[in-house]
Amino acid sequence: SSRPPAAAKADPKDAAAIRIQARFRGLLGRVIAARQRARVEQQRAEEEHAKAMEAKRKAVAAAKLEAEAEAKRKADKMKEERLRAMRDRRCTVEQMCQGLPSHTVDWEE
Repeated sequence: SSRPPAAAKADPKDAAAIRIQARFRGLLGRVIAARQRARVEQQRAEEEHAKAMEAKRKAVAAAKLEAEAEAKRKADKMKEERLRAMRDRRCTVEQMCQGLPSHTVDWEE
């Protein structure tokens, strides 16, 4: 560590100037440190917000995909039910027709 010259110690004005400079450096250092802390805190808060928004976007996209899949399953189920109902009606009509007496006429009579 370097020591100030002996002449600087002897002069009260120089000593006062050195004390003022040291005090100002201390104040300036604290102000700069406080600004840096605030900047770091702001950056951390922005990163957390960005992560939360990304998670929310992913959740919304997943919910949308799930809703679309559910709608497709519902539509497929309804289509299958309509097809089954039509088959049942057709089978019922065919069975009714089979129970009717046959009126076939031989053409060679």
